[in-house]
Amino acid sequence: MVGAVVPLIISVLTYVKATSHDPQIKKALDTGVAVGRIATAKKAVENKENIKSLIDVGLKIAPPQAQQAIEEQKALMNKVTREIEATNAQITRLRPAVPPEADADTIANLPREKDFQ
Repeated sequence: MVGAVVPLIISVLTYVKATSHDPQIKKALDTGVAVGRIATAKKAVENKENIKSLIDVGLKIAPPQAQQAIEEQKALMNKVTREIEATNAQITRLRPAVPPEADADTIANLPREKDFQ
């Protein structure tokens, strides 16, 4: 869902920015676009980490006769791991475009996943 909605929002913000000449509107839209990019990348990492966890659990509970399949799945795990690393590198590169007041990671009292475990 996020993967479909965020690009649409970014497109609208980019259009409004292109047709506006107000510097404050441009700054707000730049922030919106940057936040959207980070959100999309973070969701991609989250999804890939969930897939990786599921594959890992499947590999751990596989019966001994499934060793051939396990070796094949290890290649998939390596691929997913590389994708996660690449997406995290993209996030690191995009993060400076997000002003601190728009970055959820700078809000200390924002509920985190660990708060609900």
